[in-house]
Amino acid sequence: MNFEEFSKLIDEKKRTNPIWFQLESDTPSSNEEIRQLEASIDAQLPDEYKKFVTKFGSGHFAFGAIYSPNPDSDFPLEKTNFNNQGIKKNHIIFSENGSGDYYGFQVSEKKCSSRVFFWDHELEEWHKTEYSNLFAFLASTALYNNG
Repeated sequence: MNFEEFSKLIDEKKRTNPIWFQLESDTPSSNEEIRQLEASIDAQLPDEYKKFVTKFGSGHFAFGAIYSPNPDSDFPLEKTNFNNQGIKKNHIIFSENGSGDYYGFQVSEKKCSSRVFFWDHELEEWHKTEYSNLFAFLASTALYNNG
């Protein structure tokens, strides 16, 4: 899923389900804030993540949460990753499922992949998901309600 398709999906969901977006979230991040975060974590984040947080912000997002470049956020990406060094294992954590599992981007040569990976806390290992990027992940998890 590309940014244009994702933006259209968000517009549709906000129009048909405005209550999904009522929880307080962080304001959109600046490019400077993202540059500072990348320097702190020593990795370049995927373009999809950067586009998302500069356009839509971070924190609560419909039925999900995206960790924030803002260190003072309730969902700080940098602090979360430093606090979870044991599970990081060449991944940058950007979200969770609320049950002890995490979602992350794999890091190779100081660059994060776009593909989303899943940390299973029971197996204590990372697994590749079907999500090719952050937009596909959010469309399937945060913007989907089967009720």
